[in-house]
Amino acid sequence: MNIGNVREGLRARLATIAGLRTFAEIPESIPVPCAIVGTPSEILFDATLARTNDQATFPVRIMVARANDRSSQKALDVYLQSTGASSVKAVIEAESSLGGAANTVKVDRVSGIGVYTISGVDYLGAEFSVRVWG
Repeated sequence: MNIGNVREGLRARLATIAGLRTFAEIPESIPVPCAIVGTPSEILFDATLARTNDQATFPVRIMVARANDRSSQKALDVYLQSTGASSVKAVIEAESSLGGAANTVKVDRVSGIGVYTISGVDYLGAEFSVRVWG
């Protein structure tokens, strides 16, 4: 599994959501709404006892607006849905090979829904857990 290719594949899938800015690396500034694909904290090699079938869980953070923006919660809601054109889960799982970077992908859960402080600014956001086999 090429970690950089998987991050880019996830970024490309998320870029299909209208109006969402996407990054495969942490940006210097946060233009909201945006999706930031992180590096996995752990990689399980040979996950199914088959060589080259590694498994990793990638964090995908969605930042929608400054936390004090009254419309920020509604803005986040559209990304949290399990279906629809703005659903992070549906968009990522719609092309499970991530352009050839993975064997399959599954969005397991969303957690960490709340306020994230980045460069002294509070944003409302959430973190998706995306499991990738490749």
